[in-house]
Amino acid sequence: MTLIKTLLACLILLGLQMPATAAADPAQFRLTEELLRKLQATDSEAKKLAAASRKAKPGKAQDDGEDAGDEDADDEDESDDDVKSGKSDKDDSVEGIARKVDADPKLKALLAKHGLSSMDYAMSVHAMLHAGMYLMFESSMPKQKAAELYNGYTKAQQANIDLLRTSATMKRE
Repeated sequence: MTLIKTLLACLILLGLQMPATAAADPAQFRLTEELLRKLQATDSEAKKLAAASRKAKPGKAQDDGEDAGDEDADDEDESDDDVKSGKSDKDDSVEGIARKVDADPKLKALLAKHGLSSMDYAMSVHAMLHAGMYLMFESSMPKQKAAELYNGYTKAQQANIDLLRTSATMKRE
């Protein structure tokens, strides 16, 4: 009887920890003005670092263009195993974006400097892209169709759309 109670207690504890270990749901992620400010500061600093890097290596700009073509060729050679295991560079899921950030020490350090994790960044990029796409096409849709589409989104997605629509941070760019 004690063994059963112990196993039951373990199962309950594991069940309580499951939400923390489960993948985050991008449809439930909410952007905030503070998060947008952090992303803008990170982006601004990343652009400055990139510009400084280009000045330090004047011939590098041409090389980057050539390398980009080489990377595409490498992408085609990726095995199906890499794609299935999530190791592919083509993995644009939230988790895939976070892995790419984690693989870049400079970007990861820059995000950390501004109080962002790789998952914060990935979820934010996904949420901003989703909300931005809606806003981009909203005015070209009939009002009823736009309203139906908006109503089909989660409350978090609707909040993200509303935030981007009214955000002072986003309007400065």
